[in-house]
Amino acid sequence: MTVNGVPQADIAKAMQLDPKTLRKCYRESLDNATIVLCARVARHLGTIATTGRGAAAVSACRYILGRKANWKDTTHVEIEPSPDTIAYFTGESQSADVRQRILDKLAAIRANNDKIEAIRAGDEPDLCEVDKGTPEPEA
Repeated sequence: MTVNGVPQADIAKAMQLDPKTLRKCYRESLDNATIVLCARVARHLGTIATTGRGAAAVSACRYILGRKANWKDTTHVEIEPSPDTIAYFTGESQSADVRQRILDKLAAIRANNDKIEAIRAGDEPDLCEVDKGTPEPEA
């Protein structure tokens, strides 16, 4: 109950004890409940990892260990861009010619995409079709 956040007064009431008696007789259990739970969960997580008992159990273990044992999920990586990178992408860079080449390339790609869309819409002839030689005689 301690691990789940139940107040000691409520635990004492459930056990039909005075709160002072609870603290006196069960001090070690009250103090170590979280440590014991985390050790059990860590052992269970190892069992799950080796026997493959499902994602839901692993998620529960990770949640408890994150909340109670202060374990951290290190899969999230934050990258701070350098001032040079920020300057480059905001146009404040000395390498404006490189930036302009990139913008020109993007404009060419957009124009090509517009041509493709026009062909799909039937506004322009398909320039990709190859002339297969002489036309077949009409029957």
